[in-house]
Amino acid sequence: MKIVLVNGVSFPKYNLGGTAYTCYELAIALSEIGNEVEVITFNKSDNYYINKTELLVDNKVEFKFIGFFYRNFPNWVKFIFTLIRSVRKSEVVLLSASWQTYGLLTFLICLLFRKPYVTYPHGSYDSYIMKGFKKYIWWNIIDYFIYRCSIFSVALTESEKISLNNLGIKKVNVVPNGVSVNSPKSDFRIDDSLHGFLNNQNFILFLGRVVEKKAVLFLLDVFQNVIKVKKDIKLVIAGPWDNEYKLKLDNKINKLNLSQKVFFTGSVNGDLKWWLFENCNFFVLPSYSEGHPIAVLEAIQKNKYVVISSSSNVSIDESAGLIHSNHNLKDVTSKYLQAFNNQIKYKSTISNTKHIMSWNEVAKKTIDLIKNKC
Repeated sequence: MKIVLVNGVSFPKYNLGGTAYTCYELAIALSEIGNEVEVITFNKSDNYYINKTELLVDNKVEFKFIGFFYRNFPNWVKFIFTLIRSVRKSEVVLLSASWQTYGLLTFLICLLFRKPYVTYPHGSYDSYIMKGFKKYIWWNIIDYFIYRCSIFSVALTESEKISLNNLGIKKVNVVPNGVSVNSPKSDFRIDDSLHGFLNNQNFILFLGRVVEKKAVLFLLDVFQNVIKVKKDIKLVIAGPWDNEYKLKLDNKINKLNLSQKVFFTGSVNGDLKWWLFENCNFFVLPSYSEGHPIAVLEAIQKNKYVVISSSSNVSIDESAGLIHSNHNLKDVTSKYLQAFNNQIKYKSTISNTKHIMSWNEVAKKTIDLIKNKC
């Protein structure tokens, strides 16, 4: 099957969030099961500039790089003509775009050439994100019709499917994110700064973008309560940060006197990411809003206990992790303290508690759905 995948950013090596990781892995998996896959992508801002010469891409998938988009008329023209050429020869288009002009353009070109397309919201339409008059207008005038006219939309979880149904989108199928788990090389060593900070002590791991919706400020409050009981524990916060939000975190860390207890790694991938998963005490994600976070799946597959908010949209039982349905400081602290015992209690069976799909399984399910709908 000839497939075109359209997404704003598609390269996880540039730490552009879960959607980039999802699109990259899905494109590779679709190719590996025998499809002809082409990805049209571009970076979102100067801060995330992607140099074409640096791209390390599986040669089974053709990535067409458009370049900086905002207020750049030549790249708008380049995108439109690239999209027209690609869509005309495709059998189906996979569209990952919410609140985006390129989503509207892709929709119009698919209609023009009568090409079926599938929409991927990636958790973009929950109540936390759908705030403000501009998004209300955009949804009702544009995105609603883009989703209504697709052959189906992909929800990552049953709860996301219900949310889309409540917005009037009825053709929704649940296809969760996949997961690919590796181990660090046998000779891998962490850098001196992280090694010196940890000093062979246990640590709690947060891994994700360090932004407001991830509730990292709240995490610091919980952690301060935890170390009153577990005095030797530390907190590693791994992931790229928003500068304004990082300043708030730094101020809070100083206020709570946690500077010797909290370490920011910045963006992580490859060996360091897997080392952090393998060596943490347990993994936490207290987010206010999520799609279907891959880091949680990776932690479980690494036999690591997780403590996550109900907004994380991952269904687990107590043998794999604990879920807090609110952000009550006392309640969440209690679950973190319980996780220390549960990590030991369930260590040998955590990854067996729930079936997690590989990316190839996700790709096969996607193709089966497309064939049934077209």
